[in-house]
Amino acid sequence: MQPFSKRGFSLPVRAMLTALLALAFAPLALPTSGAFAQEQPNCGEVFTLGQTAGACLRVVNAGDPAAGPVDVYSDNAVVVQGLKYGEASAFSEVPSGQHQLRVVPAGQAVDQSHLASTQTLNEGQAYQLTVSGLENANLAPWLSGVDVSPLPKGQARVRVVHASPDTGAVTVSVANGPTPFAGIPLGAQSGYVTFNAGSFAFELRLSGTSTLLLTTPPVPIEEGYNYDLYVIGQSTQGTLQLVVFSAEVGTSPQVTPAPEVTPVIAVGSTPVVETPGAGVSAPPVTPTA
Repeated sequence: MQPFSKRGFSLPVRAMLTALLALAFAPLALPTSGAFAQEQPNCGEVFTLGQTAGACLRVVNAGDPAAGPVDVYSDNAVVVQGLKYGEASAFSEVPSGQHQLRVVPAGQAVDQSHLASTQTLNEGQAYQLTVSGLENANLAPWLSGVDVSPLPKGQARVRVVHASPDTGAVTVSVANGPTPFAGIPLGAQSGYVTFNAGSFAFELRLSGTSTLLLTTPPVPIEEGYNYDLYVIGQSTQGTLQLVVFSAEVGTSPQVTPAPEVTPVIAVGSTPVVETPGAGVSAPPVTPTA
């Protein structure tokens, strides 16, 4: 189990793996999700990967703690090796274009993969591969787009990813505040929502019910970062967890919020586009003391 920690160049990857893990969202800044009406910068520049004609890819292992670490390949090239359950890799450069992304138990030959999908990675874009389906034949790894555009000063960008195989659709609320994330089904993620930098306590519930699955103490959310809040583990086994992964995208006074963001989701080898709603109509919330 790891507390918040910084790994790699300018890209902190932070993981909290306890059932009552410290996770805090900052106050909502806008009643919209956090896309911006400007040209996406090259992800290699944003993530200090240098000038690249490739794409950027991060892998999150949300599969099965009993399965052990995994290796991930793009075609026959290694993307990440030995990635443990509940952890994320740093963003790394991969060739753009159409590639087969394959997942195998760590140390096994790439041709032994039983989890594979063919995906198109666009030049200069960032993606996140969620490894799942190790314990559920009906759930495959999926690819989601990452918004790497700069944020306004004092703000962060947050979304929720649902990868708990035995948990129905989930809702994440601010403790004693609004509900920015609702009705997120298994194998998908919410749209981004913009938060003010600060700290918040959060609550995880089954959607449409008052059933409280997790409560978190306050944890800071920093300006200029994306945060992915992963729901992993299993409710029936008492291993349900909320894990945070972050990525620095920087800030700019020039950006203008757009009404919504459309993340790309690819389940198996079939790309699906999910368009989230317009966000939460609520005033900014005062950070928890």
